Amino acid sequence: MTAITGTVYDSSGQPVEGVNIQWSSNEDPPVSSHERGSRTIDDGSYRLVLHRGSWDVHGTKDGTGTEVETVVLGADDAVVDLHFP
Repeated sequence: MTAITGTVYDSSGQPVEGVNIQWSSNEDPPVSSHERGSRTIDDGSYRLVLHRGSWDVHGTKDGTGTEVETVVLGADDAVVDLHFP
């Protein structure tokens, strides 16, 4: 298992608390998908622990979504910051 950590920022660059972090596998067949698994804390940060592979990660809050970031996890942890448009 490998960790993805990051921070979610609003359009002005401020961290956002309470963002629902979602992820889905890009593997064939898909390893897993999760629509409600992690929420950002007061400093906008989050942490996911996932299997190695390719993942799409994004966040939603109040009906608005961040951009989708694709990350390929290997042996090392990854940092993926997300941004609202």
